[in-house]
Amino acid sequence: MSNFDATGVLMFLYGILEILSIVWVTLDSVTKQRRMPGVEKAVWITVAFLLGPIGAAVYYFVIKRSHRYD
Repeated sequence: MSNFDATGVLMFLYGILEILSIVWVTLDSVTKQRRMPGVEKAVWITVAFLLGPIGAAVYYFVIKRSHRYD
């Protein structure tokens, strides 16, 4: 009998993904998006904390892919 729990592994991987997405959005909005207003940076960081990977995907398509502040 194995003590392997697939749900626990998936939750762990999702937690890692969530932390990485929050760190990415925070670092990108603060360091690389110099022309982005401070209030908008705070909004994106809040979205990343609340929505995790989904918020990071929205940030990517709205800000990064559209080159909004380049």
